[in-house]
Amino acid sequence: MTSAVAIANLALTKVGGKRVVLPTENTAANNAVNAVFDFVRRAELESNTWRFASKRAELSAETTAPAFGFGLSYILPADCLRVTEIGGAGSIWYPDPLGIEAEQVMPYEIEGRRILTNITAPLQIKYVFDETVVANWSANFSMMVGTRIASQVSFDLSDTAALGDRLEREYYSCLTRAVLSNEIQQPANRRPASTWAAARSSVTFIPLANAAS
Repeated sequence: MTSAVAIANLALTKVGGKRVVLPTENTAANNAVNAVFDFVRRAELESNTWRFASKRAELSAETTAPAFGFGLSYILPADCLRVTEIGGAGSIWYPDPLGIEAEQVMPYEIEGRRILTNITAPLQIKYVFDETVVANWSANFSMMVGTRIASQVSFDLSDTAALGDRLEREYYSCLTRAVLSNEIQQPANRRPASTWAAARSSVTFIPLANAAS
């Protein structure tokens, strides 16, 4: 079973550090790992929609409405790192961080730890949560986090820039494997067709044999 100690030892092995038995061991190497462990975990969890760190919840509206712009306010769950879906009354919207699809721009805003929207309660959300139980992580995610930690502490523990550069490249290789492994676990959610796609699908094609008639 993977544990925080196992992740720490993976990182220490990659930088030539002495492995530990307990996470509280007072060594320079272990202290360096502990200093970045939580930051790396949260950053990597937040970076993608990991299946093992996904939750759903129904939120109740606050009694006080936003000052302007929206009619309702909802407090995000304490362990929420990133909202991935939001809906209500049978509708679901998907965040489009690049703003490419205008019709998929969310009818909400996140301010601090609140969702502001006009969608009535209960507000249904899916989100990535801060999974602190390392045993629940996927194997590829664990490898990725261990490698990322190693790259972060490599200079302090080895004093060589070359090792840090190598570990950074190895991290991106681990990231690719983790993302691919995550995506093949479950079919992608079907999103509403864009207006452009809908227009294309409505075109009637005339067979070439009948084009002249």
